[in-house]
Amino acid sequence: MSQFKAGDLALLIGVGDQNNFKTVELVEFMGTPEVIHMKGFDLANTQGLRTWWVRCEDCVTPAAKIRRRMGSIVLKEFPVAEKRLIQLRGDFTPEQQKAKEAEPCL
Repeated sequence: MSQFKAGDLALLIGVGDQNNFKTVELVEFMGTPEVIHMKGFDLANTQGLRTWWVRCEDCVTPAAKIRRRMGSIVLKEFPVAEKRLIQLRGDFTPEQQKAKEAEPCL
């Protein structure tokens, strides 16, 4: 089961380009589609990755192989593999909380 839900904010990671560490909004979970239709192109999901449709205000065409086909364009929405997202809600920093508890009071 996914830790994400539509409307969540997430951080892009491991996308290997200028979109790394940009914040996106999750629009819709697409499942594991065999083919993703985007801007008149069909993109094969050959690895069967769990995929989200995301919204980003300042992202460009996400992957190098897609840029070769579509050119470098600004995209407001595009598909992203779930493994390329880091959740930006909830309690995901318990180590920092423990460190604060251990700090001496002055």
